[in-house]
Amino acid sequence: MQVYQTEENGARILALSRDIISAELKGDSPTLRFAEALQAIPHNGLFVTLRNREALRGCIGTFSGDKGFVETLTDMSRASLRDPRFVDMPVSVSELPRIRIEVSVLSPVVKLSDPLDFEFGLEGVLLERDGHRGCFLPDVGQDLGWDQQMFLSTLCAQKADLGPDAWREPESTLYKFSVWKICE
Repeated sequence: MQVYQTEENGARILALSRDIISAELKGDSPTLRFAEALQAIPHNGLFVTLRNREALRGCIGTFSGDKGFVETLTDMSRASLRDPRFVDMPVSVSELPRIRIEVSVLSPVVKLSDPLDFEFGLEGVLLERDGHRGCFLPDVGQDLGWDQQMFLSTLCAQKADLGPDAWREPESTLYKFSVWKICE
């Protein structure tokens, strides 16, 4: 556990993300409370996931740590409301009380020499090949009973728009990463 990964910072991150999302839906300006306290948190990108009960309602992220933490959290919180998978049924203001927010703060990515050299359920995977890119966060597929190979095959087919065995081919580059996952 990193020194910044505290329960207090986790609560602040979730409160800030909720403030940003609520303001975006209502057409207001966010208060950005806790922004100063969170600005120095190191990151290599982050994802914001929205769920209504257990149903996914948005999940958008970046692998870039070029911006400050608060700016990245602001960008991804807003973008989670515009997930292209839900363009026909976006999150509404009336739905907001039922929305549960998850923020996954990313570690640096590590290139894999063996595509199976990651801890399924604890590490996520980013795959790149011929301009295609896709990733799964660490917890994807566990509730469906997937194993590592199903995780990678589904990543290729559903996220990277490649054949399900693309992860086995030498032209594909895979990276693993871990997350500090914070949930409401």
